[in-house]
Amino acid sequence: LAVKPAVARLLEAAVETILAPFESTPPVHLHGHYYGALYTQAVVPWLCAWRGSTSSRTAVALVRRVGTAIVRCFHEYAGTRRDL
Repeated sequence: LAVKPAVARLLEAAVETILAPFESTPPVHLHGHYYGALYTQAVVPWLCAWRGSTSSRTAVALVRRVGTAIVRCFHEYAGTRRDL
C-alpha cells in the first residue's frame, strides 16, 4: 500500500496503540471473543492479499505479531479463565 509518509505514521501509530495492551506485561485481561475479533481483523487483510495474488509481506508480519500477542494472553490467563 503506497501512502504518504504522514498517513503511514498514523497507521503505524494506530497499530501500536491497538497492540500495546496485548503486548504489555501483564497483557490485557479480556473475554476470549475479543482476542478472536482482533485476530480476525488481522487475518482478513492477509487473506485478501493472498487471494488477490498481491504482496502480503506486511500482512503476514501483522498476523504473526497479533497471533503471538494472543498466545501470550492465553498463557497468562488460561488457567484462570474458562472463556479463553
